[in-house]
Parts: sequence; structure tokens; C-alpha cells
Amino acid sequence: MKKINYLFLYPLWWLFKLISISYRFQYHHQQFVEQALKESPHRSLLFALWHEHIIGATLAHAYQGHFSATSRSQDGGYAAFFAQKLGMKILRGSSRVGPIEKGGKQVIAGSIELLKQGHTGGITVDGPRGPRRQSKKGIVLMAQQTGCPIVPIVAKANSYWQLNSWDQFKIPKPFTRIHILYAAPIFIDQGEIEPQLAKLDHAMAQLDLLQVKQ
Repeated sequence: MKKINYLFLYPLWWLFKLISISYRFQYHHQQFVEQALKESPHRSLLFALWHEHIIGATLAHAYQGHFSATSRSQDGGYAAFFAQKLGMKILRGSSRVGPIEKGGKQVIAGSIELLKQGHTGGITVDGPRGPRRQSKKGIVLMAQQTGCPIVPIVAKANSYWQLNSWDQFKIPKPFTRIHILYAAPIFIDQGEIEPQLAKLDHAMAQLDLLQVKQ
């Protein structure tokens, strides 16, 4: 991992915090979160979100003791810095599993332990490098080994800047309203992984299509 330049990050953090105070959040279908927690064996769940919605989704659940994973890259180090400032527990590595990803198995093992302790997690299912809006199997493995449900989440800002990146990353503009939408919890069985990933991707795509009042 490359060394993180904190002299650069601290002023950026205070600017980000100042802007984030101006955001207004509106939550939709929160009963699905309550249902998931009630039916979870550990009173915890996994939020599934797309990489492009990290800012809105993370701010909407700040300071609640949740956990997340960031890659071991320098960009992942920056993300970890901001997430920790927002009160999140951070696991460094990737939720992908395979020889290319460093720390993937450790992240999944650590996530399973935290879920069993009652901590809710947020997983960017198409991160850290895409393809865009295609879930990786890490979140399904976590759910299979804990029995915790997956709750898809979408963060829609009324006004935002969109980067020319693989994920079309979205930065909410100051003073905008951010809509946090939840879908019905998905309980993962012990069957094959690919059909369950397809089910998750479909649920998230349908959630993203929902219209909200501006």
C-alpha cells in the first residue's frame, strides 16, 4: 500500500464535512430494514450498494457503528480515511474472491465475524473495479455463512456531478436532497451463487427505477 498523504486529506475532509451538512436526506421503505433486522439471526444485515452511490449511502448511515471494506490501493486508503471519520469500522481488502484481489478472504472472514457480533455492513457489490452494476460473490458468501439478509440500497441525489469513471461515480451537489431507497430483504440459501447474484442485481436495478418526488 502506498503511503497516505494526510496533510492533503484533512483539509479535504473539513471541506467535505461542510458540504455534507447542507445535504437533506429522505428515506423510503425503511420498513424493509426493520424487517431484515427482526428476521436476522444476529440482528444485523448487509446493505448492498453500487460503487457510484458510496457518498450518499455512507453519509445516510454515518455514526451508526456499521462496517465496510475498502481495497488496499491508495484510493482505498482515501476511502477508508473518510469512512472512519464517519464512524465506520473498516476492513482493508476486497469483497471479491480470487487470486487477483489482495485480502479478499480476510475481508470476508472479518465481515462474517462482525455480522455475528451484531454489526451491520455496507458492501459495494460492484467494487472496487467493476464491471459497473455487476455484483461479486463476496456478499453472497457472507450471507450464506451468517444467515444475515441482504438489503439493496440506492442513493439518488436530485442534483449531482457525475465523473467520467468506470462506475459513473456521483458526487451530490451542495444543498441537494438525497433519496435513500431500500428494497425488500433478500435471504440467501446454500444453493449456487450465480443465480442469487442475478437475483440481487435484478432487485437493485428495479429499485433504481423507482421514481421519487424531487
